[in-house]
Amino acid sequence: MEYVAMTLLLITFLMHQSVANGVTTYNVVNLGAKPDGKTDSTKAFLSAWASACASGNPATIYVPPGTYLMGEAYFHGEHCSNTGKGITFRIDGTLVAPSDYRDVGNAGSWIKFEKVSGVSIYGGVLDGRGSALWACKASSSNNCPIGATTLAFYNSNNIVVNGVTSVNSQKFHIVINRCQNVMLQGTKVSASGKSPNTDGIHIQMSSGVTVLNSRIATGDDCISIGPGSSNLWIENVACGPGHGISIGSLGWELQEPGVKNVTVKTVTFTSTSNGVRIKTWGRPSKGFVDGVVFQHIVMVNVQNPILIDQNYCPHNSCPTQNSGVKINDVTYQDIHGTSATKVAVRLSCSKKNPCSEIKLEDVNLSYGHSPAEASCVNAEGTTSGVIVPTSCFIGSLGWELQEPGVKNVTVKTVTFTSTSNGVRIKTWGRPSKAFVDGVVFQHIVMLNVQNPILIDQNYCPHNSCPTQNSGVKINDVTYQDIHGTSATKVAVRLSCSKKNPCSEIKLEDVNLSYGHSPAEASCVNAEGTTSGVIVPSSCL
Repeated sequence: MEYVAMTLLLITFLMHQSVANGVTTYNVVNLGAKPDGKTDSTKAFLSAWASACASGNPATIYVPPGTYLMGEAYFHGEHCSNTGKGITFRIDGTLVAPSDYRDVGNAGSWIKFEKVSGVSIYGGVLDGRGSALWACKASSSNNCPIGATTLAFYNSNNIVVNGVTSVNSQKFHIVINRCQNVMLQGTKVSASGKSPNTDGIHIQMSSGVTVLNSRIATGDDCISIGPGSSNLWIENVACGPGHGISIGSLGWELQEPGVKNVTVKTVTFTSTSNGVRIKTWGRPSKGFVDGVVFQHIVMVNVQNPILIDQNYCPHNSCPTQNSGVKINDVTYQDIHGTSATKVAVRLSCSKKNPCSEIKLEDVNLSYGHSPAEASCVNAEGTTSGVIVPTSCFIGSLGWELQEPGVKNVTVKTVTFTSTSNGVRIKTWGRPSKAFVDGVVFQHIVMLNVQNPILIDQNYCPHNSCPTQNSGVKINDVTYQDIHGTSATKVAVRLSCSKKNPCSEIKLEDVNLSYGHSPAEASCVNAEGTTSGVIVPSSCL
């Protein structure tokens, strides 16, 4: 009798777990989960987690094929003795949220991991059943919960999510917050293009996050990057429908941490409202964006392929409309395809902190059968290779002695509205062998622009120039058919280098007014010619 009892006890133990190659496996069905899609299996999953945490071996939680109803599930690792040995979820089935969205709608997250280390999730479908909540929000009802994120990791390290599919999340699909060393690979996200706030992957306050080989179709950002994120690598992603890949919104808080060292590579955007976007609130902040590369990008009918928006301010919630976030060192390299709007490159930067070191390298974007356009406000940078639409910024140039020059640039059919500058060439007041040659500014409209036509060869903030003589040679610059209004009395200011005066400057049909009185022109070390109507009177 004693032998029989011991045998039954052993069989019961083996039904709950198995050990192979030093890995203990917990089957959720053996712990009470029902693969019928109707029976709440939450306790079985939490029981498997508790057992895995207490295991002295690496552990696997196995979810066999079938559909499992699961309510709010919180997997906490603070008291998990398995930390460092690894807990792996292998999911061959589908997990579904409760059909009543209110059951988890105010929980924040449906499936949440916090303070865990060495957790991996392989496979499985996570169905958030969010469509009913989306309909509630679309009805403008005040009784809708905010919605739950499908899968969230907080304050965790060494995480792997591989081959997971998330469908119809109530809110964000996957959130990585305050985590280190995270790998997301082969992720599939699917939700209606009209689903609200359903970001595919949201990364915030995290470092060392990699996203590879993923397909994201949703109603908001395919991938969104929040404050305090660094050392991110995003590669081989298909995005659409959705709002593109966004850094931001940033700058809501005054003391907000910045975003740095982000690479977005080999991505295709299809019929999205944005392509690669940086977005900041128009309010004071000490945040920043630095060291970002967008590389090998294909745009297919994208509304805003390349966008920096530092004037984001819905509901008039910004007291100043001047973003304090400083954007520096952003590279757009090998970006091509089609724009759904005429302005394919829009760099709308902060008046207080203009964007600096923006690099456009081999950008080729078309709009239907006509050329696309570019718009730059408070943006400084350089271009190289084929640039279509034509770049809308030149400068700052001449920081380096052996710096290459800029040549054969055309800026055509651009409207500037209430900008601090119109068409500007800016060089550092220091020795350099760089040059500007063969530039045409043509068919330009100025609306209340502070410096409509500007050459500034005395740029030298922070007294960082030893000579205040720019070595950059500016030659053959044409200003043709430029008209409108200046917000300053001096509408044409050509302040050139004493060492290398500007040469072959051409003003052709320029007509700029200042209020109800004539505008003025100022020329220093500038040589050139005029033709047609010239207002203000030429100083060449």
